[in-house]
Amino acid sequence: MEDCRKMAIVLYRCTRYPEGEADDGWKSCKGLRSIVSVDAQESDCIVGVMESAEVMSMLNVYKTSITKAAKVLRNKITELDKAILEPLDLTTEAGKDPQLVLSRKSLLFFHSTTLGRAVDTLRAHREKAEEFARQHPDESGEFPFLQQIQDHWDANELDELVEEAETLRDRVDAAIKLLTLAPISPREMKEWRSRAILHRMSRIVQLTLMQSRQLINPHRHAR
Repeated sequence: MEDCRKMAIVLYRCTRYPEGEADDGWKSCKGLRSIVSVDAQESDCIVGVMESAEVMSMLNVYKTSITKAAKVLRNKITELDKAILEPLDLTTEAGKDPQLVLSRKSLLFFHSTTLGRAVDTLRAHREKAEEFARQHPDESGEFPFLQQIQDHWDANELDELVEEAETLRDRVDAAIKLLTLAPISPREMKEWRSRAILHRMSRIVQLTLMQSRQLINPHRHAR
């Protein structure tokens, strides 16, 4: 029984230190069989020990996925330049204001989408971890892994992180609505669209002329 308990300890440490960096003298998971007697390896208890070690390993995988998703969300919050939440200074130059507004709105829409997706991903990883925990009750029918997941969530202050992200996204969405109400006249919008169309047409004409010249004198352009 003592050997079985020893096996359980080593297996647990191997799930935490897969590269063989376990502490307290256990330096190599590969040498697991050499430090536990053959009798213990062949006993019935080893089956339960192996299953427990596998479950603990998977639980750590789910915790890690939560940590990584939280890191992505923190990065999304940091990447957002708070200056884009300030009112947009419109110019008096004809045709330029619509372009500024549309560019700012595109940037705000991008950040709103990425923030929302990152929050959803973090919550999804927690739901998957909790689903895994509910599949592994203890002998009394309780779910101890649920508390471990909650402890991991609390230790990383993820409720606060989600609240920060959602508050920031609300500010982004509010900025989008303000831009939608920006005083741009229909004449300015029409002029901006006309300039954009002319620019595209000019580019098409240039490409067409280049292709025509290559067809007329292919040897010259091949040099």
